Amino acid sequence: MRALPAFTTLVLFAFSGTGFAQAKKTSVTTFTYKKVGDLEIKLDAHRLADNKIRPLTVWIHGGALINGGRSGIGPGQQLVQAGYVVVSIDYRLAPETKLPAIISDVEDAFKWIRKNGREKFQADTSKIAVLGGSAGGHLTFTTGFRVKPPPTVLVAYWGYGDLIGPWLSQPSPHKRHQSRTLTPAKMKAVEAGPAVANSRDRKGNGGAYYQTCRKLGIWPEKVSGFAETDAKKFAPFMADRKSVVEGTSVDRGGRGVIKKKTCPVKN
Repeated sequence: MRALPAFTTLVLFAFSGTGFAQAKKTSVTTFTYKKVGDLEIKLDAHRLADNKIRPLTVWIHGGALINGGRSGIGPGQQLVQAGYVVVSIDYRLAPETKLPAIISDVEDAFKWIRKNGREKFQADTSKIAVLGGSAGGHLTFTTGFRVKPPPTVLVAYWGYGDLIGPWLSQPSPHKRHQSRTLTPAKMKAVEAGPAVANSRDRKGNGGAYYQTCRKLGIWPEKVSGFAETDAKKFAPFMADRKSVVEGTSVDRGGRGVIKKKTCPVKN
């Protein structure tokens, strides 16, 4: 993947802090890019209110793969004002949907955007910049090797390439992960709920579910459906695959043992 000089310059300009004397008029159009059963999975195309073919960026929201939705586009507001089309996508969320299907949604979103973007919202689909924060940063990295052809530019904000490292697979020591704990019955109730592609549509408490996962060190298995010790199953969905975790043993008192084994994984 190689960033074109003019494209890169415009990205840097958009994030330089340069203000606009007056915000330009914009439009937002919603499309359904995929349907799974009765669930419509949607995206929003943000752009200046004209019909000019404009460069394309895709924003992927964060939320630990459990929470969030397409409504917030982060730095995308500046990019729209700078002349980009910014497409913000929903995708099915864990724990009701597991990691392989989540990645499948992201792949399908890019297929739809490439097929329809020029006609539906006047975007130049020949080059795509992808941006995302946190879990959206992870998915941004993931588009670099799962989306075919890969995007032109990847900009990940505090994204992560490793889904099974000790910071996720061991109990978190941070206070922000200790304030709410769901009972096992309430955890199962969230997991058994219908698939959602936006956490505002979930009846259960996704925020408390996430905090419980981090408090207990069970986030990797809950979002993936894989045992944390089965690292090779995680590898196709991780950007950081130079080594994989061979086994993780965690007691719920907060102590953990992690063993690493070099294991190159081919794309």
